[in-house]
Amino acid sequence: MRRLLYKNYLSMIEALPNNELFRHIYVKNENGEEIDVTNNGKLSCAIVVSSVLCLIGWIDRPHATVNSTLNKLLENAWTETNSPIKGDIILYGEDKTGNKHLGFYIDNATAISNSSQKGVPIKHDLTMADGRAPEKYFTRDYSLEV
Repeated sequence: MRRLLYKNYLSMIEALPNNELFRHIYVKNENGEEIDVTNNGKLSCAIVVSSVLCLIGWIDRPHATVNSTLNKLLENAWTETNSPIKGDIILYGEDKTGNKHLGFYIDNATAISNSSQKGVPIKHDLTMADGRAPEKYFTRDYSLEV
């Protein structure tokens, strides 16, 4: 029997909207204080994307930042593409506060990514509510089975 990784991957992405699994991630800082690094889900885009990729086995562990997630993608056979397909990773450029954003490409009109307002992943227009359009797309050879 062979796992159908791409089909399982898409199923995980489709199950993300309104899922509170990534709303709180606690760590101890240098002072020994416990803090929620996601700020009640407001800062979870990289954790959501990298956790799904980790669960399917395409990266080694979840990452808390956009840059570390992108670096891990490039180390693990993900490449930029101009022709995204369902499941590809979207990189959105910086918002007013200088933060980039990650999500999943669904189709020419739709994406799934974490909402900083709601603190959970949502399905939304490909262009985000703040007007940011996708800056780059990342894909891999989904036909490769592990």
